[in-house]
Amino acid sequence: MALYRCHGIGRSILRNLLPLFGGKPQALMQASDSELYALEGVSSALVKKLRAAPAHMAAAAAEISFAEKNGIRILTFFDADYPYRLKRCEDAPLFFFYKGEQVLNPEYSLAIVGTRNATEHGRRTCAQLVAGLAAFKPLIISGMALGVDIVAHKTALDCALPTAAVLAHGLDTLYPPQHRTVAGRMLQQRGVLVSEYPSGTRPDKGNFPERNRIIAGLSDAVIVVEAAERGGALITAELASDYHREVFAIPGRPDDVYAAGCNKLIRDHKASLVQNAEDVVQLMGWQQQKAPKAVQRKLMHELSEEEALAAGLMAGKEYWHIDELMANTPFTPARLSAVLLSLEMQGLVCSLPGKRYRII
Repeated sequence: MALYRCHGIGRSILRNLLPLFGGKPQALMQASDSELYALEGVSSALVKKLRAAPAHMAAAAAEISFAEKNGIRILTFFDADYPYRLKRCEDAPLFFFYKGEQVLNPEYSLAIVGTRNATEHGRRTCAQLVAGLAAFKPLIISGMALGVDIVAHKTALDCALPTAAVLAHGLDTLYPPQHRTVAGRMLQQRGVLVSEYPSGTRPDKGNFPERNRIIAGLSDAVIVVEAAERGGALITAELASDYHREVFAIPGRPDDVYAAGCNKLIRDHKASLVQNAEDVVQLMGWQQQKAPKAVQRKLMHELSEEEALAAGLMAGKEYWHIDELMANTPFTPARLSAVLLSLEMQGLVCSLPGKRYRII
């Protein structure tokens, strides 16, 4: 946290440097000039900024103390239970704060977003969508905003589903304040409040687009229920597409201003058209994933070492997302793709929608 407070040292720099020091910030801060200059891309300006880190230790310690006193936990990029979906995003936060259950690595994860000015039809559609997916117990992610967001959270709670609100401010406050009751329910019912911002950070306008990348990064798919032609929901959808996540949109009337964003996503082939929960289930391939596995499998000794490693890992549960496999194997993305293709060719693995794989 002290390193991150140094002006000019961003998350990407620290994500590249910290692994070279065993993931230990203290080792990076205490490294000699010669050790640092020996690293590719390290300049004298960066070394100077690193040397300023100790001056931020008191503020960082105060933040940690505040978190401990208020039941707030801090998860860093190098922790084993950091959300594997988010970890694969280039701009994933180096650390974030959360309050409530750590439910961020579920089997199924859906973000539901939309306009703050949701119509009655949009609210009803959102509620029916979440309720219709309840049998699959997905984590419902949104931003705690007015309109579509809060309907998604409330319906998830009513259906006993885990739900996560990604906030654009520190966890010492809540915006909008009228949603405190819902936030309280979330903390009582396996929900979680998430933020990358330290205490004292206000809900400034620029924070909202930045937090939307976390909403997209935590999900398998983003569903846009209602949206104008511009706004945060479309930013989230674009980010999800960049992260190679599925994007779905509910269509609306051509003359409806709050359907314009959804219709545009569908028209531009940036989102698949869905009208109800059944469409989402079909496009995500969730029904197929429940199919019984064949008994006959190729013996492990007939596989290469890499194939056996991947197949043995995948045998541990029903299906695996490609990002989850990357996080749990030593392969590069290209090598993992080659191993999975080989297993598919041998009839041992099948690919599913949403970049998922399962043992046959």
